[in-house]
Amino acid sequence: MSRTREVKLELRGYDETKIDLLDRAWREAWGPEGELSTEYDDEEEILSDYRIGVLCGGVSEEEFADMLSAALWEANGDVCHICLTMTLGDLPCADFEFGGPAYRTWAKAVKQVTVSAGNPA
Repeated sequence: MSRTREVKLELRGYDETKIDLLDRAWREAWGPEGELSTEYDDEEEILSDYRIGVLCGGVSEEEFADMLSAALWEANGDVCHICLTMTLGDLPCADFEFGGPAYRTWAKAVKQVTVSAGNPA
């Protein structure tokens, strides 16, 4: 079952040398249209995008947010703050924010998978 969603993504505290990789990870997750653009909020640089797309394959909003955060952190090579808002018209929205604690949990899981696969951490 596919569901159309309006999605806004904001990234803060990212590695400015990894913008192309972050943009690629975002477009691979949500579709090739559009691209991340730079905004400024209280002198802080923010990468953001807003567009409409389809969430399909039976993936929930929470599962998509988890997969997206992992892809963005991998592209960034370190923690960055991720804010994702998914809405369907006037219906309630799903908001997800990922930062340091979630990143540490993800990084620990990645390290365990790498070690269990026989690769040094």
